[in-house]
Amino acid sequence: MEAALTRFGGRVLVVLSGADLTAQEFADLSNRFGSWQRLMAAPRITRQKIDKADHTFSRRPWQDQVSGWTRDWLRSW
Repeated sequence: MEAALTRFGGRVLVVLSGADLTAQEFADLSNRFGSWQRLMAAPRITRQKIDKADHTFSRRPWQDQVSGWTRDWLRSW
């Protein structure tokens, strides 16, 4: 995944949920290794997190937040 993200030169929006083992594993990985830290710190990467959300952002407020972030991110192009 790191190699593919490095090769892809475009902008990326990463939205993580806090109550989600998969998201936590990704966050741990991206914080553990210097190459991941540099990649995730790149200006082309935008990272957002909803602390209490589950993997599918199943509650309406979480969905609205993700939609808002996505809208704003797309408009920023």
